[in-house]
Amino acid sequence: NDFVIDFEKAKTPIKEFVNDILDHAVLLNISDPLLESIRELGLKYATFEEDPTAEVIAHTLYDVAYAHLLNWNLASVKIKQVTVQEPCTGSATYVGD
Repeated sequence: NDFVIDFEKAKTPIKEFVNDILDHAVLLNISDPLLESIRELGLKYATFEEDPTAEVIAHTLYDVAYAHLLNWNLASVKIKQVTVQEPCTGSATYVGD
């Protein structure tokens, strides 16, 4: 086919990251004082180097997608942007370099 990459293949790692790491998880800054309590309770959590805002999550998803492109030797493929939709409050978009 004339596609650079099949969209189904491209979206799979993002979907897996969201389902395995973010879905139903408490999202925390790595330095959050509640982190140890969350661990002790055995809750699912994900940590970020900064506060896990929609902007930070959008950037993280961009990085995950880009890393997979590199793994597939498709560094020439550009990701235009990643948008995270927040329920009822808006959205945040990360635009790649």
